Amino acid sequence: MGEPRLPQNLQGLLRFCMQVGDNPPTSADVASMDPERARWLQEAMDSLTVDIGKQLRERIAKLLQNADPAADGDSEAAEKCLDCLEETKDLCDNLDVANDFIKLGGLDAAAYVCQRCGGRLRSAALHLLAGLFQNNPFAQVAGLGCVRDLVCAVGDVGNDDGDVRFAALSALSCLVRDCPAAQTACVQAGGLPAIAGCLRFGDGVSDVQQRRRRRLRRKAAFLLASLAGEESDSLADRLADDSGGIVVASLIDSVSELVDATDDAKSADEGGEDDEAAAAERLDWLEYALRCLLLLCQRRPRLLDNVGQRSRLEAGLASLLSSPSLRCLPELGELADRLLALSQRQQKTEGGGEEAVDR
Repeated sequence: MGEPRLPQNLQGLLRFCMQVGDNPPTSADVASMDPERARWLQEAMDSLTVDIGKQLRERIAKLLQNADPAADGDSEAAEKCLDCLEETKDLCDNLDVANDFIKLGGLDAAAYVCQRCGGRLRSAALHLLAGLFQNNPFAQVAGLGCVRDLVCAVGDVGNDDGDVRFAALSALSCLVRDCPAAQTACVQAGGLPAIAGCLRFGDGVSDVQQRRRRRLRRKAAFLLASLAGEESDSLADRLADDSGGIVVASLIDSVSELVDATDDAKSADEGGEDDEAAAAERLDWLEYALRCLLLLCQRRPRLLDNVGQRSRLEAGLASLLSSPSLRCLPELGELADRLLALSQRQQKTEGGGEEAVDR
């Protein structure tokens, strides 16, 4: 008699265990099983079988029922909705489950919560959308209708703690990554100025606000650098128009601010985990800002035609290259050197039209 076949499901696992056990039952034992015991065994097996589709439909219904604009406090409805959003996000970490959720109307339900609720419910719904869109082309196409609402949330300056804006920026970032249709929709909806506006979001009063705002600004610089690196002529063209001017101006301001902030922090001999985290975030933000500026200006050197902007950029780069705490970082130094050379070259060729720039 050959080896028992390996089990493929729960029923097969039970049969396998019975076959390889010390005292496997005979056919007579199986045939004579007590009906009550057989019913109990069937119920036990059924309880171990999860109906994902049913779970998803129940969660969608719960989201729609508890998405009350007035329920964003500690109310029972708010807690139910928040728990449902977080549980659904965990379920949808599986790509197949995420796609089933979308097909059953879950994307519309999450968007509905975003539109009707604020605060932590809106933030949780936006994080759910980000999880659905991430590395999921099917979800990205299905979510094209969400672009305008996400752009509005990213540009919502009335949300002063930065938490909802960060969640919206995360969702927008996941939606547009490697998705030309979403990138076009984002640009058409005014996404570039909205993202650039996050770079101008000043520090908060409390430590929590400051952390949230640093995180938001770092994320915005990362997204702009990612978009600038996309092989999309239409995107480069849009970045070179008026909205691109806003992006470049915001990035240049960021470079000057970050160099000064880093030097000030070093001079003050800041210490502690929070200060180390803040310093790391500033360095990441600075790298993304420099990388984005370099990519944009390589494609469209005329973005540096504004004399005032170019002067501010060159002053910021000169400060970076002379900063003891920054010049020792090779990657930042290389980006600054290349960008400074590009700016100076553009200054020399001004008036003669755009020239090809070595990449």
